[in-house]
Amino acid sequence: PMFADLPQAFIDHLRTRVELVGPLEPGEAICKEGEPADALYLIRLGFVKIAQQHPGGELVVAYLGRGQYFG
Repeated sequence: PMFADLPQAFIDHLRTRVELVGPLEPGEAICKEGEPADALYLIRLGFVKIAQQHPGGELVVAYLGRGQYFG
């Protein structure tokens, strides 16, 4: 549904740039806060934990699942 309204030519262009990442180990970082954003991640299977590091520990902000995205 996310790409449903895009022209077919653009979808074909994306196909040449898509890279499957994973599987990842539990707790493995995909990207870190403050790093430049250089990709869009679409979650195909499982979930991703979005967390911030604080002096007292980790604060979980959200969990993203199948069909959601970030980046």
